[in-house]
Amino acid sequence: MNKKTKKLLFVCCEVLLALAAFIMLFLPALGLKNTDTTYSGMQITFGYSAKAGALSIRYFEFSFMNFLTYIFAVAALVLAVLKLFIKDSKLITILVASLLVAAGIFFFLALPFTIVNDNIKTVIGAFGGNVKDAFTLAIGSILGGVFSILGGVVACVEFIVAKE
Repeated sequence: MNKKTKKLLFVCCEVLLALAAFIMLFLPALGLKNTDTTYSGMQITFGYSAKAGALSIRYFEFSFMNFLTYIFAVAALVLAVLKLFIKDSKLITILVASLLVAAGIFFFLALPFTIVNDNIKTVIGAFGGNVKDAFTLAIGSILGGVFSILGGVVACVEFIVAKE
């Protein structure tokens, strides 16, 4: 297998894994413990409110850190595609690996990064509970973390193999 084919194979794997990580924005990222209620990555990132009769209840606020998770995945995706057009792309490979590993870690930190509305915190706190103890990571956050870290590992392997 020649060097160009190896590079193409690595880049394709990185692009697919970064794209899969980004798609986790639309899957359940957090779930309420002991229930079937889940909230997507989009809801916990950009905020979520629901109508209950005439009332509109705001559950989540915009979370920059959750937003940064998906920005890292998209940036890694764009840089991975850019590597196809650049001859010596070792620095870009390091950037892709770093961005994907950071995004993977951030996916697993989706719960602490989520900003719950103050009204919800007050209601739960009145009963002596912590609102974040009621949540758990859902499949979108877990798969996003795995895909991102795996993409980072592929980029690291590409960097090592490209040295030869």
